[in-house]
Amino acid sequence: MKGGSAAIKSPPRLRVSACQKTMADLTQQPLVMAGEAWADYGLVDSGNGRKLERYGPFRFIRPEPQAMWQPRLSEAEWQAHGEFIPGSDED
Repeated sequence: MKGGSAAIKSPPRLRVSACQKTMADLTQQPLVMAGEAWADYGLVDSGNGRKLERYGPFRFIRPEPQAMWQPRLSEAEWQAHGEFIPGSDED
């Protein structure tokens, strides 16, 4: 240290080649996917952790953990051709 002050060196600049990406390029952008309406599908009702769906002429009950409300239809109206029960396919 001559003269009582130290020279502060800045770090060397890195060159970004055309094939390298900048941080802004690496930031993930949300991907929004929207499907077209399907005439053979319909959500008939939901609630109590389940959903009643229609696939063509068939109705099925599947689990839906986010359906925490009371169903609109009565239990008698929840007639379905099948019900998917979690863990029922395990031996």
